[in-house]
Amino acid sequence: MGITTFLTALGISIACSLLVSTFLSKPLHDLLDDLCGTERRARFWHHYTSVMLMVVPLLIVMMFFSGDSVFDPQLLRRTLLCVLSGQVIALSSIGLKLAGFIRKDAQVAQGE
Repeated sequence: MGITTFLTALGISIACSLLVSTFLSKPLHDLLDDLCGTERRARFWHHYTSVMLMVVPLLIVMMFFSGDSVFDPQLLRRTLLCVLSGQVIALSSIGLKLAGFIRKDAQVAQGE
């Protein structure tokens, strides 16, 4: 794989991850603020989540991506497949963990 192809794939991954992270930023911060109890904790977990949304797709791209040239017509398709797989893994993991905390919080609020 050429360096230009590799850098192009990484650039696509970073751009997609930033888009998802930006889209989720405000609602995620609000949710974490409610769950964490303090602004400091919420800010930490918000940054942690943003980093994971960036790192997991990059890792998937670096592990599974292959391309011979930047002009390969399948470059975008393969890169997006890797990036979206990474996003699904990261978001699923984060969502399952947050759902557990939300259920516990709801049970505590109901007095169970």
